[in-house]
Amino acid sequence: AARHAPLAIARALRGVEIDLPALQIARTRLAAVLGGGAAVQRALRANLRCADAVRVPESWLRCDVVVANPPFLGQLKRGTAIDRAAAARWRARLGDAVKGYADPAAAFLLLSVRASRSGGRVCIVLPRSMLAAASAEPVREAANEIAQLEAVWMDDRFAFDAGTRVCVLTLARHAARRTEARPLRVHGEIDTELPWPIWKGRWTAAAAASAGVPALEVRASGVIGRSEEHTSELQSPYVISY
Repeated sequence: AARHAPLAIARALRGVEIDLPALQIARTRLAAVLGGGAAVQRALRANLRCADAVRVPESWLRCDVVVANPPFLGQLKRGTAIDRAAAARWRARLGDAVKGYADPAAAFLLLSVRASRSGGRVCIVLPRSMLAAASAEPVREAANEIAQLEAVWMDDRFAFDAGTRVCVLTLARHAARRTEARPLRVHGEIDTELPWPIWKGRWTAAAAASAGVPALEVRASGVIGRSEEHTSELQSPYVISY
């Protein structure tokens, strides 16, 4: 594609990076891949912006494929906790889903799925806690309204230079406002596919599978046994879930 339509690709790209040296490196590398012509370089300068992604209009970000590696900033440490002004900007942009102790990476997850077009894909690197942390549940629910989680890759070999265990999520934006009953693929420490009746849209199922928890489809009621002395059926009062 780079050989046949370098300028079209440069014009189709949208990039946001808050760190100027990193942005300049990205422009230089992409220009080398695309041929480095003057028109390509002008398009890359226009379409790869130095900015806070949360402040960039979604209409400009809109695209078919979103790839993101957002910052991880734990909110329980003074050095990485966001200030009130930034928190207020995120709430104004993304609503109340990103609040409390949610990692700022959660804001980029929600921003990424909102920036994708209907039927588009999002691939994003996130701290593994995003799959199950209670503080991230509102973000997971908000993301589920827009897109469906398709696959989770667990970074069991620490391929990324991160101080925490990470995962890579692939999500597909709903073509219509409904959730399709599709399986969830889990790769990395354990390679498996969870049928819809097992995971039912719950991201915690991926965390459980990676930890070796058996994927069980357990009914909430049914016959668990019969007494030899009585013919009455014994009903299970228990429900097992992740």
